[in-house]
Amino acid sequence: MTVKELEKRIIALEAEVKQLKRERKTPGGEHVPDWRRAVEQFRGDEDVLAVLRDAMKLRENERRAVRKKYAKSRRAAP
Repeated sequence: MTVKELEKRIIALEAEVKQLKRERKTPGGEHVPDWRRAVEQFRGDEDVLAVLRDAMKLRENERRAVRKKYAKSRRAAP
């Protein structure tokens, strides 16, 4: 790459970073957490919602298994 091409690339990257920073802020100037932006991005997408439901079921099953495992060791001795 020539110096001119690098300069153009840097200018383009700086503009892109500036735009991304603007997008991360709400109109009031508050930072929007990335997870909320992701939720908004996939709102109404039934395929993504199905994947999330399945993931929540798996996680809940893992929680139950761990609770069951440790519930036995927490019981008081007779």
